[in-house]
Amino acid sequence: MTITKKVNLISEIKRHDMEDTKKKLAIVIPAYKSTFFKETLESIANQSCKAFTLYIGDDASPHDLKSIVKTFKNDLQIIYKRFDENLGGIDLVAHWSRCISLTQDEEWLWLFSDDDVLDSDCVKLFYDNLSKYPDEDIFHFNVQIIDKNNNAAGKIRTFPDILSSEDFYLKRLTKELYSFVVEYVFRKDTFTGKGGFEPFDLGWSSDDATWIKLSADKGIKTINGSIVKWRASGINISSILNDKPIIIRKLNAHIKFLLWADKFFKENHIVHKATGMIKIKWLLTMLTETSSLSLNEKKNYILDSLKQLGLSKLKFEALSLHMYGEVKKKIKKRLPKA
Repeated sequence: MTITKKVNLISEIKRHDMEDTKKKLAIVIPAYKSTFFKETLESIANQSCKAFTLYIGDDASPHDLKSIVKTFKNDLQIIYKRFDENLGGIDLVAHWSRCISLTQDEEWLWLFSDDDVLDSDCVKLFYDNLSKYPDEDIFHFNVQIIDKNNNAAGKIRTFPDILSSEDFYLKRLTKELYSFVVEYVFRKDTFTGKGGFEPFDLGWSSDDATWIKLSADKGIKTINGSIVKWRASGINISSILNDKPIIIRKLNAHIKFLLWADKFFKENHIVHKATGMIKIKWLLTMLTETSSLSLNEKKNYILDSLKQLGLSKLKFEALSLHMYGEVKKKIKKRLPKA
C-alpha cells in the first residue's frame, strides 16, 4: 500500500470515527430569551471538540432568535425548531420534553439554557470521561455563578468525584451545593427508562428530582477541569423573589418535591439523612427571602406545609426559626453597607 493510500485510509477512518462520535451527544436549548442568547451560542461554537448536534427549541419567543441562530450556521451543526405555542410559560417541563424529542439517535443529552455559558473544553472533557467511565448514567460539571456582566458571584461549590443520590438530596437541602439543570449530561436511555423529568410546576425542583432518579444506581460522576457558568441575570425564574403568584407556585413545588423524594427513597430502599428540621430550614429559606407575602401568610404557609409533610410536631421549632430569620433580615437591612 502506498503512503498516499495509507494517509487516505487513516483520514477515512478518522472521518467515520468522528461521525460516530457526533451521534453520541445532543446539546438541547429550550430557548425563549434573547438577551444573552448570542453569548451562549458563542460558548458552544467555541468548543474545542465539536462532536455534537445542537438542538434549539424556540418557545414561540417574541424575539428574533432565528436570526441569532443563523449567524452560527457555519460553526455548528444546528437543528432549529420554532414552536407555534408558548408552552414554557404554562408547563416548563413539557417544553423541555418537546425540545428533547427533537433529538435523533444520540446516546447522551445535555439540556442547556439560553443565557448560560460553558468553558471551551467541556465537550472534550465529557468524551474523555465517557471513555474512562463508559458505564455512568449521569455526568456533572462544577458551576460558577456569574452576573449579567459575566462577573463571578460567589465561590464555586465543588461536587465530590462521585455523589450518591441520597447525599445529593441532603446537600441540596442543606445548601452545601449549587445545582442547576445546565451542569448535567445524562444518558438518554436511562433518562427515558426512568420516566424523564419529574413534572413539578414551573420546573421547580424537577431537575433535582430527575438527577436523584438517574443517580440512584451509580451516583453522579463529576468532570473536573472545566466549568459551566450559570447566569444570575435577574430575568430568569430563579431570580424572581417578589412576585407573589410565582413565589406561591415555587413554594408548592418545594412541598411536592419533598413528598416525592420521601416516596422515591422509600420505594428504592435508600436511606437518606434529611431530617424534618433540615427540610423545614430549606423551605424557610425562600419564605424568608421574599417580601411578597405578609407575616401572617407566611405563618399559614408554614403550618400547612408541616401538615402536608407530617411534621406538625415541629410547629414550635419551625415558627421560632422563621421569626428568627425575619428579625435577622430586618436587622441586616438597617445595618450600613460596607
